[in-house]
Amino acid sequence: MSYAVFGSTRRYPYQLRGALMPVRLTIRPPRTSKPQVVEFDEDRVTIGRSSRCDVRIPLRVVSGHHLTLLRTDAGLVVRDEKSTNGTLLDGKPLPADTDQALSGGGRLEILDLRIDVEFVPALGDAFSLQHTGTMARQLLGDALFATQDTGTDESAYFEVMRGPCAGEKLVVPDTLDHGRLADAADADLHVEGLGCALKLFRDGDGFGVEPTETSANVSPSVAGVPLDGPRRLASGETIVAGDVELRFVDPLEAYLEELDGAGGPAHDEEAPSKHKARPGYDTLTEDNEASPTSELDEDEERQNPDSTARGLGPVEVGVITLSVISLAGVVYLLLSIFGVV
Repeated sequence: MSYAVFGSTRRYPYQLRGALMPVRLTIRPPRTSKPQVVEFDEDRVTIGRSSRCDVRIPLRVVSGHHLTLLRTDAGLVVRDEKSTNGTLLDGKPLPADTDQALSGGGRLEILDLRIDVEFVPALGDAFSLQHTGTMARQLLGDALFATQDTGTDESAYFEVMRGPCAGEKLVVPDTLDHGRLADAADADLHVEGLGCALKLFRDGDGFGVEPTETSANVSPSVAGVPLDGPRRLASGETIVAGDVELRFVDPLEAYLEELDGAGGPAHDEEAPSKHKARPGYDTLTEDNEASPTSELDEDEERQNPDSTARGLGPVEVGVITLSVISLAGVVYLLLSIFGVV
């Protein structure tokens, strides 16, 4: 039986076991008191910083694809996918690329990030794999804003730019899966004067929008393009429906995209952080890969080779000149002694 792992194929010599009890992961990030819980009964689950993982943990201490949990005939096993920072299982180093049994659960540690693994009789109210995008947003938001007392909210929102309620801010709940933007009292987000109702839906760790049947008389658009089907919203894009214009803002979008990186390999390279100066962001930058500062220094040296291999200065030129003159004098003296000159 084969399974694709980020573009490659790995062959496992055992069959999956479907009768194993559901699994609960309690993710305890550093420096926050808000653990996140996900439960699943799927046979194979990937964990990492990449958006392509089943359980996304958007912290730099975690590699793109850090861990894999797999059901086997012998029970649940965990595999470290050659991660950068490695993993501890119950306090002991987890060998890379090797299956280790989790027959009674266990404690996984990635530096100061902790993941408790346990079995539960049945799935409960925790996040499912289909909703880990919401969990990823909450993990990132807690890490970014836990140290701030400014009341900053990581939730996405719509700002009414034009219309009867211009200037109003409509917050999108992170827990929202499906909702409705409409000029109606029962709408999830009530927008007075909106020319047509729009469906709002969860799209991974972001949000999307699509027209409804009531949009026939009004042609809504997103970023100037007619909205004729489902579309993911990008932060800063505008929606126009009739006389109302909305601007979508997602404070976490840039962070999530940056932490996603190239995606795929466990050792994915990381671009210099554009947000390093933000309070709380150092929580995310504990990976032992090259630091943004060293990468910038290397780029500067490549772009300015004179900074490492500069030309000779006046002092060096003077010393070399005197040395050449002295050597010439010694040679002339020797030639004179032997009657050559």
